[in-house]
Amino acid sequence: MKKLFASLLLAGAALSAKAAIFVNNSTTYTVYVTFWSHDAALPGACSYISNRMPVNSGSSVAFNNVTSPGLAWGIPWNLPGTPGLAGSGFDAIDIVPTVSGLYWATIGKPGGCATSTSYITSGGGYTINATWTDLGGGNILVDINP
Repeated sequence: MKKLFASLLLAGAALSAKAAIFVNNSTTYTVYVTFWSHDAALPGACSYISNRMPVNSGSSVAFNNVTSPGLAWGIPWNLPGTPGLAGSGFDAIDIVPTVSGLYWATIGKPGGCATSTSYITSGGGYTINATWTDLGGGNILVDINP
């Protein structure tokens, strides 16, 4: 019920945001995430990569758009670089669990640089199940569950 309530709140907030991303971590361990995005200057999927940041167990992070405070961007293999707000959007997310035995994965929007909108892996007595859901208007919900 708690997850459903949090998802509904985030979905409601997404209606007023532009190209926002919400990441919920319902696991018992921290995961590290890296975001991939594009903008009008570099419209190809995953033209920009963000800094890696932790999402602690039982917590969430949210960014209204690619220019939100807390996101530092680079252009892969040609640093530095910063996407602009016009024509921007999130394309994918790398999810790296801090538990040994769990593999990391990139999930994201279809047709982009990710091969799937979800992934599941198990190891060391832990499981991770992550999904990328398009909420409309460029808004994304990433749900990470045990």
